[in-house]
Amino acid sequence: MTLLTEADARNYIGHLPRHEFESANIVGGCQGATGPAHPHSTDGRPWGLRFPWLTLRDMVAAEVRLTDALGIYA
Repeated sequence: MTLLTEADARNYIGHLPRHEFESANIVGGCQGATGPAHPHSTDGRPWGLRFPWLTLRDMVAAEVRLTDALGIYA
């Protein structure tokens, strides 16, 4: 499923060949990151309530560290 057409991308993001576009997944999310439904490495069962509690503050801190590591500054 395509969320944006090429024309939409130019309108919302800019000229992609000229600008780099980075997108980060949410820690604990279900789209590619390890989360509560992901199997635990020791017993293969879902993490469930054993998964560490994450706050919005934790997620923002992780994204700030990512942008710092990539050298992206506002």
